Amino acid sequence: MLTAEERTILDDYKKAFQQYRRNKNIVDLDAKLVKRLNFFLVRVEDTLPHLQFSIPPHRQSQFIIAFFTRGKGEITIGNVKVQVTDRTLIFIPGQTINSAKHSSDTRGYFLIANLNFFLSETFPSQHLKHLNLFRSELMPYVYTGARQGKNLDKIFEAILDEKHHERLNKNEMITLKILELLIVCERFFKKGEKTATSLLPLPVIEYINLIQRFYKEQHAVSFYADKLHLHPNRLNALSKRHLLQPAKATIDLKLITEAKSLLANTTLSVKEVAYELGFQSSSHFFRFFKRHTGNSPVQYRQLHLNL
Repeated sequence: MLTAEERTILDDYKKAFQQYRRNKNIVDLDAKLVKRLNFFLVRVEDTLPHLQFSIPPHRQSQFIIAFFTRGKGEITIGNVKVQVTDRTLIFIPGQTINSAKHSSDTRGYFLIANLNFFLSETFPSQHLKHLNLFRSELMPYVYTGARQGKNLDKIFEAILDEKHHERLNKNEMITLKILELLIVCERFFKKGEKTATSLLPLPVIEYINLIQRFYKEQHAVSFYADKLHLHPNRLNALSKRHLLQPAKATIDLKLITEAKSLLANTTLSVKEVAYELGFQSSSHFFRFFKRHTGNSPVQYRQLHLNL
């Protein structure tokens, strides 16, 4: 059962999502929500009925971990379509466009958190640099087995139990359980031993987070290097070593991913997509998109519609 605070937040989500039904534009929840928490955990069955089991295309700065214990549905995360079934685990990075449709019998958990949560005194944030979970090349979903699903269910239930009771060191216990959840997810989402054993240094994590925040306004490596107090050449070397691509390619990949999502999930014109992503002109965006994908924006949209 939802608390009064949770009902208020859910009402904000409903109002924000009504925007999509009016104009079909992707909903920016950071701009629309009146109140946002650094940490938010609810049961799926307590929230989806209020949203008519359908969530329109939207983005927000928080990341989402969703675990569906039962039900059917389809979730679109960026350009990836995920068929939801029993014991499906989903990870959605911050600022990633996503949407969903679920069956009425869907059960499970939604956990939403942002980076401010990791900066709290009670969260052992030093462990973040050991996680590959936030790496963009990982697929955003996994189908768990019965034993794995039972373990995940226990962790979510333990967090909910702490959340709804006033106990000594309550916040510390919640943060430890969320760290346990992240580590368990890390095991499920890793792509192989070589990737799993590599570590992302903190400047690279911060670089990825800065791109998530500023990619619309800032397309130059020098801006991010300045924010990180690094020479652009040093940032480029770090990106090549740990992300396997130059620093500029990391920015461009984010722009292309967002452009594809906007072309596939909205009715925005190519000119409007270019403006949304901070390009100086639609012709500049056209050349950028075709150089990276081999198709013009209009061709990509048509190909997506024909899938």
